[in-house]
Amino acid sequence: MNWDAVGAVAEFAGALAVIVTLVYLSYQLRQSNQIAKAEAIREITNTYELHLEHLHSPGLNDLCVRGLADFEGLTAGERAQFNGYHYPLLNHIETVFEMHGMKLVPPHQYSAWMAVATSIIVTPGGAQWWSHSQKTFSKVFVDEVDRLLKDENVKKIPWTELWPWLAPG
Repeated sequence: MNWDAVGAVAEFAGALAVIVTLVYLSYQLRQSNQIAKAEAIREITNTYELHLEHLHSPGLNDLCVRGLADFEGLTAGERAQFNGYHYPLLNHIETVFEMHGMKLVPPHQYSAWMAVATSIIVTPGGAQWWSHSQKTFSKVFVDEVDRLLKDENVKKIPWTELWPWLAPG
């Protein structure tokens, strides 16, 4: 065997090693992305569960019912408390929106969370609250919420219909 043949075999072996390495790295990257998506979903769920614990606060359910009907009719202290519940929820949904933009949240989960946002905002009091609070969210998130609110093809069910016990009685 001459040196040219040895060199050709060595080049082939090197090229094959590079291909095997690239395939392995591709697999690792894909697996890493799947883990990141799973972690994102788990974090979304955990954060929301912490948020729901506030509903056990005395009087908060009644305050939410009244605030979703007429935010402006609440006292200043009640508006602050209503905001203290709904702002973190919408901030959570904004995080979902951002994570969806990074391809960490699948479309069906994104749609479900955006439906929660619009369901709050289409109530009379939710719309009043949103008119004040939207300034505290990113422009791209506000634009997306506004787009969904205007889109006739997007079904918007008021929060008080999704959760009848939050409807004024």
